[in-house]
Amino acid sequence: MREVLWVFLFMGITTSALGQTNFDKQDRGEWIDVAWQKTHFEVNVAAADLPVAIVTTACTADDFSGSITAYTGATVEPWHTNAQPHTIYYNGANRTVVDPGRYVIYGSHTPYPAVNSYTASVHVNFHCLDWPGALVRDFPATVTTNDRTPIKELHARRAKNDEDREGNLRIKAGEGVTFTIVLTALAQESDVRVDLNWAPSGLLEPQPSYLDVAWKHDVIEFTVRSRKGKPGKVVLTARSIGKPQSVTVIIQK
Repeated sequence: MREVLWVFLFMGITTSALGQTNFDKQDRGEWIDVAWQKTHFEVNVAAADLPVAIVTTACTADDFSGSITAYTGATVEPWHTNAQPHTIYYNGANRTVVDPGRYVIYGSHTPYPAVNSYTASVHVNFHCLDWPGALVRDFPATVTTNDRTPIKELHARRAKNDEDREGNLRIKAGEGVTFTIVLTALAQESDVRVDLNWAPSGLLEPQPSYLDVAWKHDVIEFTVRSRKGKPGKVVLTARSIGKPQSVTVIIQK
């Protein structure tokens, strides 16, 4: 009887050790990894709508959750990804899962307060179907920040006309307008966020609330169109740091 008991104890220890060894293998990152893609940011600009990292998974996961922190001591926020959870029937129950693949992780709503280096982090809770336990990991990254770049000029012209205007531009309802934003210097690696305000809204389409000038560029152009049968006056104001720039579009019948 004593020999049988020792056999069962040995089998239990062996099974537990094998399971733990298997889980340790999973814990080495062979099943999930986070690679930071964006590590340069502007001061006082939140990155919540920007892709900052890629998460890669190698199994069907019934726990795919996480959080992101802009820097040590900042608010811990639930992460936002483009993964598409869906429901499957597995082992007698409905389970919400995420398929293996590569998914975008978007940035934090917390802006960086000053020019400095920070430690950002993605925290992951992850569990593959049939795993003996969940994987909990942090994926930190060193990020740097820089000041925003001022706007030097804002021009408007008819979409089919090469003439730039810094003051008023007159167009007919239904015509397009091309705006040109010129910075005072080339954008740094963080890009440059330009906030746009349209007053009033609804006369030109589309009306983006911001644009990002890409690294090593100092000019960005975009085209909108006036609505047919909708005369009026629209003032576009572009802001970064320093003095904002404005241009007026007068829409005639």
